[in-house]
This record gives sequence, structure tokens and C-alpha cells, in this order.
Amino acid sequence: MLPQLVGRDEEQAELRRLLDVTRGGVGQSVLLQGEAGIGKTALLEAFGAECRSTDVKVLHSAAHELEHRIPLQTLLSCLSSLAGDAGRDGIASLRATLRGDVGADPLHWEVTAAEHVLALLEGWCADGPAVLLLDDAQWADDFSLAVLGRLRLAFRKLPLLFALALSTGPHTERSKVLQAFEEGVQSLHLSPLGQEHVSRLAGELLKSRPGPALTARLSAAGGNPLFVAEMVRALITRREIRAMGDSAEVDTTAADSRNAPGIPEVVAEIVMRNLEALPPQTREALRTAAVLGPRVDLWELSLILDMPVTKVWGTLAKAVDSGVLENCGDNLSFRHGIVRQLLVSAVAPSARRALHQQAGLALAAAGAPPERAAEYLLRGGSLAPQSLSWLATVMEALGTRAPMMAAELLEHALESMGPDAPLASAFRAELAAVLLRLGEPERAMDLARKALGLDRLPAEEAALRWVLVQGAYQQHHYETAVEEARKALERDPDDARFEAVTAQSNLALRRFDEAESAARRTVTAGLRSDLYAAAHGVALQALNSLAAVRPREALDLADRAATMLGNQRIRQDLPMAPHFTRGLALVELDRVDEADQAFDRGLHHAGAGGSLLVCYHVGKARLGFLAGRWDDALAEISAGRETADPLGMRGALNSQAALIAVHRGNPGEYDELVEHHDDSVGGSYYEFLRRWARALTWEAQGRPERALDLLFETWQSGAGSARQPFLVRLCPDVLRLAAGLGETGRLRQITAALTAGTGASHSNARGTALLGNGLLRGEVGLLLDAGGCFRAIGQALEAAYAFECAALALGRRGEAGPARQALHEAMRLYGQLDARWDSARAEEALAALGVRARRHVDEQPRKGWPALTETERTIVRHVVDGRSNPDIGTRMYLSPRTVQFHLSSVFAKLGVASRVELAVQAHHQPADDVGKDSRVPA
Repeated sequence: MLPQLVGRDEEQAELRRLLDVTRGGVGQSVLLQGEAGIGKTALLEAFGAECRSTDVKVLHSAAHELEHRIPLQTLLSCLSSLAGDAGRDGIASLRATLRGDVGADPLHWEVTAAEHVLALLEGWCADGPAVLLLDDAQWADDFSLAVLGRLRLAFRKLPLLFALALSTGPHTERSKVLQAFEEGVQSLHLSPLGQEHVSRLAGELLKSRPGPALTARLSAAGGNPLFVAEMVRALITRREIRAMGDSAEVDTTAADSRNAPGIPEVVAEIVMRNLEALPPQTREALRTAAVLGPRVDLWELSLILDMPVTKVWGTLAKAVDSGVLENCGDNLSFRHGIVRQLLVSAVAPSARRALHQQAGLALAAAGAPPERAAEYLLRGGSLAPQSLSWLATVMEALGTRAPMMAAELLEHALESMGPDAPLASAFRAELAAVLLRLGEPERAMDLARKALGLDRLPAEEAALRWVLVQGAYQQHHYETAVEEARKALERDPDDARFEAVTAQSNLALRRFDEAESAARRTVTAGLRSDLYAAAHGVALQALNSLAAVRPREALDLADRAATMLGNQRIRQDLPMAPHFTRGLALVELDRVDEADQAFDRGLHHAGAGGSLLVCYHVGKARLGFLAGRWDDALAEISAGRETADPLGMRGALNSQAALIAVHRGNPGEYDELVEHHDDSVGGSYYEFLRRWARALTWEAQGRPERALDLLFETWQSGAGSARQPFLVRLCPDVLRLAAGLGETGRLRQITAALTAGTGASHSNARGTALLGNGLLRGEVGLLLDAGGCFRAIGQALEAAYAFECAALALGRRGEAGPARQALHEAMRLYGQLDARWDSARAEEALAALGVRARRHVDEQPRKGWPALTETERTIVRHVVDGRSNPDIGTRMYLSPRTVQFHLSSVFAKLGVASRVELAVQAHHQPADDVGKDSRVPA
């Protein structure tokens, strides 16, 4: 029985208040803090029961000290406490990810898990509020805390109350992740009970008022309700309580105490005397169980005690009857930590280590999950020979499922054996690989180099070389990666993996001919032994063709790579994104709708939290910008920033956001982010975006000459070698600036390059060539044709540029009426984009020529229902229908994270704080305001 909840009225009232806020759709987070036994568990239990009685969904679990090294174990336990049939599928998928069954990389577990967890919680919260209660958070694994920290802002958009209980005190250690998690969370500190509440608690347990002697005796508990309850229980069990009238009294007999840190001596003495009443065999089994952990797994205990499970149960039955243990699901657990703490303190440290080692060996021999046995072995001190043999058989599985634990155990094993021991070579190779997965490439490479200097098997040498290649590539040391790959290929010329990284590294170094040769060799070697690597080689050829501005060739190769890949999962050591390359090629070919579909398909193939998911966010953000759907682009940018980024694409997202910010009148908003060159793979290919944003920022700040110099230099650097895709997109701004500054030479040079080979159909290239020729010759007709061409392919910004330039040309010729008409069309297009800087620039330039718009052109509304984009209206309809973000994303080909950022924008525009408020407001809006589905459901 739990201690009675006495003296916690204020805390209960605050939790109820937070639940009321949560019912309104605005998620809340609260941290309960206090010393062990102060009542946090009882408060959570009582609150959980109260929530269940009002049909609020409750997820309730506690972290355990033996599981703090197992990634996401805490969170999985909590989610599993509520999971129905649908939830079980989601949790099974998450477990498969952590086991490595779906190619997950520990470097990206946090991101992947966050998407899975958010999807589960959104599903559970879709039809009502939920509370997530986590006890003993000081034992939670860092991955669980990191995921919860990452999702904390997302929780605010759900009817979810998250309460976390944390023990405090001089002996409580807090990880850095936990310390970071505490920042910004409301905290409730549970203080010791006063004498009145101590007497009331004792009275409820005794069914009688405590007398003066008993009250004085209970004062030793220091107001800790657990200690009070334990003292009363023990005194009742030993029959030391006697009735005296209408009160209960106790004899004051002093005795020696066997104390444990943080437990008052009198409490320890009473509890230990109560335990001594149990049979010797039961006490022995309890001591063993206490050393092993707070939960008593009967199967594990039977292995360690070498007796049948039924006999173990019979031995512990008296401990259950006496209240020392209690049933907890499929196992037993100590009713309170105080009892276990005192039992553990009675066992010598050397005996504890021996028990842990015995437990680890027994579980290893019985085929238990490797992380369970590993946890005991880590606590057991030196590793026995049979432990080392077991580790050799499970180290790869352990390195995938619990890499931090694997690294610690492998280091421990290497310390306990000589450098020439039979297993040392294999352990070093696996440790280097695990360190690489944990995001420690420098340590991994250092260990691999040392291991290569010692004796090793050929397979181990290949594994060590792979660590060196991957570690160098992760740190953007591409020359080193190429050199290490060459050494590996000298020993095994058919290992396609090393050719693939050679091609990737040469692409990053912009050595395109070498990249093409390596990609061809990858395909050749892969077709013999590794079909995935062969597909990867074709995907690299597609990228190389795209870099050479051969989009049709790139499209064909990307299609071939996607066909070869089929339904194979993306390998984390060789990730590829053929649908991304395909989408970019289609963008260059002005096949916008097909490009959108390619990015959608790649988004689906990458999966939630995939390591290359960021590529598709970049692609969709670029497409949104070019097509004039800037709010959609910003949602993709925001989602991409929250995604794993192994290729360094975040700089491209920031640069794209900076471009939109400048056009919308906020120059300099991203100054620090776009000021410095980024040498990552993504950074090198999207350097033009960074420079573009920098240049327009300078123009907006009154430095057009500097802006033109940077943009012209950027265009020229790629135009000469024909090795830079996307640079034609810079040209409208370069042409506009060159014409405005009278830079005829630069204007002529760019226009000549654009005109050569331009077809007659509507396209971006044709529109840009018309713009250049119109500015160069001063022909208004060409400028208007350019505007019409851009408008026909949906490029509103470039079309507005053309009409603005036409208005300027007409204004200089004194043709005020036509100039006003062209200006009006430019202002209309700028208004659609909410391009406030461009509108102001055009109005100011034309006003200087005496030309003003015929009437005021309304800007895009920024608040209320009219401000919602088509995408946002569609999402609102789905929210009103009760669909979760993952479901909406599936129907609209968006990631759940993108849906969330669209919803955040909707909330801001409508002034609502939750889905509930949104649904209520939408219910009172005309159907036309809410809108209809804009995409075909999947």
C-alpha cells in the first residue's frame, strides 16, 4: 500500500489547473522535485487515478537505474503503458528502429524516435487529452530525455500534460541532458510535511490518533511521508503499538541501527528489525534481488540462485505477504526504495560486484538480451574469460542496440586483456565502429590507426579502413577519405563501398572527372557483389551530371538508380537520395509538378527521421520559393532544421530562409548564419544560395554595387566551367542590378550566355534571356514578354521583376500610363508574395519618375482567415476532421514535422493556441474560408 496522500492539497490543485489548461488544447509540462520518499510517487499515482476516472488517457511509468544505458528504454516503457493495438504497431516500429532492423543510425536515433513518439502521441490525443507521467527521472536514459526535450515545444500544440518526477538530494546525480531538460519547465518542490500532517498520516494508517510518545518518535522521520509510513508499518508488524484511550502509543526502546545514506537511524533500525522477522532464506533472496535492481525478475533471479522459478516464488511469497515486495505487472518490485536501499547497504561492495558478475554470466549463458547481461557485467568489475567469449558473439548486436553500453564494455574488455590477446583485435575494430556510430569520429579514427599497426585479420583491416574513410568523410576531410579508400582498394579492388566514398568525396571537392570515374567503378564492382552499391554509383553519376548542368542526363540516371534501389532500405553507411536528384533535375527542366511529385516520393521513401530526409525538405523549400509558395517553403525550412543533417544541408535551408526574409523586408535577419562559407557537402553545392542571400542583404542595406560584384562573381565562377547547376536562377537579380547601375558590359556578357541555345517554349531560361535582351536593348516589348513567360510557368517573383523593369523603361520615356499599368502588375505579384522590400523598391524608383500605381494594391493579409495559404487551409480541414499530423502528412505528401510548422503558422495567424480552439473557430467560418483539399489523398 502506498503512503496516504496527506498535506499535498496545493500540489494537487496545481496539477488539476494544468490539466484544465491541457483540456483546452494547450500542452503543459511540470517537474515534481523532492527528496526520496517525500511523496512524488504517491502524488503521481493519485493524479493518474483521478485522470483515469474522468476518461483522460494516462501513460505512466518509472525509470530504473539498471536501464539508464539502454537507448529510449524509459520512453518505451511509458508509451507501452497505454498502447492499444494501433499503438503497439507504432512502438514495435520504434523498437525495430532501435534494434537496427530498419537501418537506423544511432547518430540519428533522437530525431527518428522523436517523429515516432510524436506520431503516437498525436494519435492518442486526437480524440481527447492525455497525461504522460514519468517517475524517478534521475534514472532515465539520455536518449529518452533528449527526445522529450526535442518534442517539448511540439507538446504545447497537443492536449498533453507531461509530469516528470525527480529525486533530489546530495547523493542524486543528474546528467547534462537532464539538467538541460529542466530549463524552462515549471517546477513543483515537495517540502517535508509539518507535524500536523505527520500526525494525520500516522492516524490514517493506525485508524487512531497518535499519542505524544509516538508523535515524538515519528519526528525522527523529518516530515518524510515514506519514512513515517515505514515506521508505523514496522511498529504495527512488531506489535509495539498499544492503544491508550482514544489514541495509539509506542514504547521508547533504544537500539543499534544499521543505517544507509539519507535514511534516519531510527527509521533504518525499525525497518531492519521488521525484515529480520522474515525467514533466513527469504532474507537472502531479498538481498540478492536488492543488489540486482528495484524490479525483481523471477526468471533472472532463478538463474542466479540456481533454483526453479516456482521455488523462488515460494521463497519470496512471505516478502510479498509482509509488504516488502509487491506485484508489478509480470514481475515483483520493492514496495519502497528505502527497504531496498537498506538491504543493499548490508552487502559488502565486493560481494555486490561478484553478484553482478554472476548475474551477467548467467543471463549471457541463458541467451538473455545482450544489453541486459552487459549492464550487470559492467557493474561486476573485471571480466571473466567466459564474459569475453560471450561479448565476441554479441558485440555487433549490442553495438547497434545500445552503442554507449557496447563502447563502455568493449573498453573495459580491452583494459582487462593484453594487446595481443586473441580477441583484442576484433574488439578494437568493433569499438572503433561503435565510436563512429556515436558521433566520435576523431576517437574512432585514432583507435583504428592504432589497431592497423598491430596484427589483425583481413576482415578486421577492411572494417578499420572503413572507419577511417567514414570518419574522415563525417568531418569533411575529403582528401583523407579518398586516400584511405585508395589504401583499402589496393587490398580489395572489388569492395564497391570504398569506390562509392571516393566518388562522393571527389564530388564534394568538385573534382568531377575523378568523381565520374569512381562512380563508374562503383557500378562495375557493385554489379558483381553489392547491388545496393551499384545503385549508389548510378545515383552518384546522376549527381555528377546535374552538377555539369546536364539535367536530362541526370534525370535518366536518377530514374535508373531509383529502379535499381527498388524497395531496399537506405543503408546508413552509404545513404543515397535518387528521388532528390530526380526532383532537382526536373526543376531545371521547368517540370515543376513532376519535381514536386519526385520530392514527395523521396520523402515517403526516406521515412520519418531518415538521415536524408533533410534533402527532401531542401528540395521542397527550393521548389516552394521558385513557385512563389513562400509560406510553404518556410514550413519546409523549419521542418528541415529539426531533421538529422549528415550532409550539412542546414546552411542551404538558412540561406533560403534569408532570401525570403530579405524580400519580405527583414534584411540582416540571418546575417550571422550566411556570413561564413560552409565546407560541408550540402554547403559546397548550395554556396550560391548563401552568396545570393548575402548580396540581396547588401542591396537592401544600400550597397547595390557590392551586391552586383558578389552575384556576378558567383555566376561567372560557374559559367566558365559549366559545372554549377542552378546559377541561372541568380541571373534575374544580376541583370536587374547591372541595368540599374549602368553596368552594360556585365549585362551584355550575361545576356549573350543566356541567349545561346535558348528554345522558343515558355521556360525559365527563355524568360531570363528575354529579360536580359530587353534590359540591354531597352525594348519594353521584350521585358513584357519576359514577364508573361515567367508568369506562365508560375514564377511570380521573376515576373514581377520583368514588369518592374518594363515600368521603369516606360517611365524614363515619359509614358506614364503604360508605366503605371506595368507597375500595377508588378505590385500585384509582389503583394501575392508579401515581398514588401520589392514593393517599396519599385514604388520608390517609379515615384522618382513621377509614376505611381493607379490604385493601392493590397498586400497579402498577415492575420485572420484570409492570410491562410492554400496548404494551410487544407491542413485546417484535416484538423477539423480529427486527423493527426502523420495522417495529414500522408494525405498531403508532407512530413509530420512540416505539418506541425504549418499548424504553428496557422495558430499565429488566427490567434489560437491549440487544435481545439482552431476546430471551434473553423466551425463558425464559412466553408469557403476553410477551403477544400488541395492534394489527392494517398
